[in-house]
Amino acid sequence: MKIVIKPVWLKSKIGRRFALYVAFIGAIMAVMLSFIISYQQYKNRVSFLKSELDNIVASNKSFIEESLWIFDTRLLKLVMQGFLVNGDIVFAQITDENGKVIVSYGKLDIDHDIIKTIPLYHQAEEKNIFLGKLTVAASKLSAVREAESSIMITLLQSLLLMSLVSLSIIYIFWNLVSRHLITIQQYTRHITFKEQQEPLVLDRPVNKYTKDDELATTVDAINFMYRKAIEAYRKLQEETSEKIKLEQQLLQVQKMESIGRLAAGIAHDFNNVLSVIIGYSDLLLATIPADDPIRDKIKRIHESGSQAATLTRQLLAFSRKQVLEKKVVSINSIIQNFLKILGKIVGEDIVITTNLSEESCTVEADPGQLEQVIMNLIVNARDAMPNGGEIIIETAEVHLDQHYVDKHHEVKPGKYVLMAISDTGEGMDEDVMSKIFDPFFTTKEYGKGTGLGLATVYGIVKQHEGYIYVYSEKGRGTTFKIYLPASKKAPEEEGNKSTPKALLKGSETILIVDDNASIRQLIVETLKPLGYNCLEAASGEDAISVIRKYSGKIHLLLTDVVMPGMSGRELAEKIRKERPDVKVIFMSGYTEDIIAHHGVLEKGINYISKPITPVTLTKKIRIVLDDN
Repeated sequence: MKIVIKPVWLKSKIGRRFALYVAFIGAIMAVMLSFIISYQQYKNRVSFLKSELDNIVASNKSFIEESLWIFDTRLLKLVMQGFLVNGDIVFAQITDENGKVIVSYGKLDIDHDIIKTIPLYHQAEEKNIFLGKLTVAASKLSAVREAESSIMITLLQSLLLMSLVSLSIIYIFWNLVSRHLITIQQYTRHITFKEQQEPLVLDRPVNKYTKDDELATTVDAINFMYRKAIEAYRKLQEETSEKIKLEQQLLQVQKMESIGRLAAGIAHDFNNVLSVIIGYSDLLLATIPADDPIRDKIKRIHESGSQAATLTRQLLAFSRKQVLEKKVVSINSIIQNFLKILGKIVGEDIVITTNLSEESCTVEADPGQLEQVIMNLIVNARDAMPNGGEIIIETAEVHLDQHYVDKHHEVKPGKYVLMAISDTGEGMDEDVMSKIFDPFFTTKEYGKGTGLGLATVYGIVKQHEGYIYVYSEKGRGTTFKIYLPASKKAPEEEGNKSTPKALLKGSETILIVDDNASIRQLIVETLKPLGYNCLEAASGEDAISVIRKYSGKIHLLLTDVVMPGMSGRELAEKIRKERPDVKVIFMSGYTEDIIAHHGVLEKGINYISKPITPVTLTKKIRIVLDDN
């Protein structure tokens, strides 16, 4: 910032006071100087009068002594009158040896006159004869008048001289000090912390006399303090911004946690209802002929139940209450295997480009959940490009160091696999970006979106201990970056993922435990026609009673986890004490059913998530029973 100084010294308060002080002192000095000069002139005049008086007396003494010896009064009077001709001599007198006045002219003023008295002698052969005294007086009035007449001139001259000296001092002070003080004042008054200003520089030459003087050190101190203040202000701004950001993140987490608790709270009972709807519609579809008109209606019931089940899974994914069946997988492989399906989803107007890392990009994750993440992000990108465009999928192995962690406090340092999905769509503004992970928030038209897609992605990523960030600019597209902890293990081989449509038969005895009678009835009606021997119990206590009364072999315990009284896990532990060879399948709707630790299924636990279908149920039963 450039400071413009108007060179008016009177605007400086210090300058004004300094000028007044100099003028006052100059006036006093002028008066004193004029009086000193006048007094000196007066003294010089008095000295001159004394000297003149001495000369006059000395030059006339002999003549006066001769005239007095012969007592020639006429000559004495002439001499005395001659003295008075000099304007400075105002009195002349001769007295005899007895002090009697012989001749006297003028008037004597003892207090103001210069008086000169000398004895008069007549020199005889052997001695001097005292004749009398000569007294002459000169007036000081002339000296006083001269001093009085010169004092005014001297005073005016002194005042003029002092004025010139004072103005010179004031100008020097303005040039050397005052104008720089105004510069410093205006600089500090206009200091701002929004943007850093140029350092303070005074308009004066820099040399060996000025580089270390008081003004130079003051300027250095101001510039140093300003730099420190700017640094402190910026640090405070960063800390304040970071605090606001953390508060917003905390508020977001608390809000999503509250909704997650609500979703998890209803998931268990809701999944039981959906199990009955989907299960019985599956059984009906398996028994009703293909040409029966009622078949289409049952299909619609089944489809609606499946859609509701999908919504429930999304709610659980968002709230991080779903059970993860983690495997060591390569994200690159998942993307490559999923490309054909993705191509059908986006349509012909959108091109999918992949830029996959040459490294394995291995993570420990639930493959199905990763596919859900990719699917949701691709659908979101597709909807952002109604007129077509390009979707870019990239992967890389990255190391997030302390520098990155300092800017993203929620991140732990370490090695991660990065998956970035970008589009060339419409982009988002700051307001939309702040809400995209909120459940039920959508920018789509009513009926075209649930608002759970990105919330589900957020929940899945967080449950995998990962991080997700979004970068977007209105009109220039959007990029989602997902960081998942990298794994050093080799990817597990994927088995046959196809699900048989036929129900798998068996002849084993299965104990079905669920406090929901409709669920038990559905399972029994599914398994009995397939040849299974089914035992039922409504609680853990009932199940213990059943196995003690039943003498035959029980091959499998199929139990719900959350039940009144005894939980499914406690029941399994007690039954295994009495019948160690019994295999167990747990049925559950979300992770807080205590069959999983931090949402991850423990090894050795067989699990089927609700809502269950006859096909998935019979397949899971056969997998467990056939596993030796």
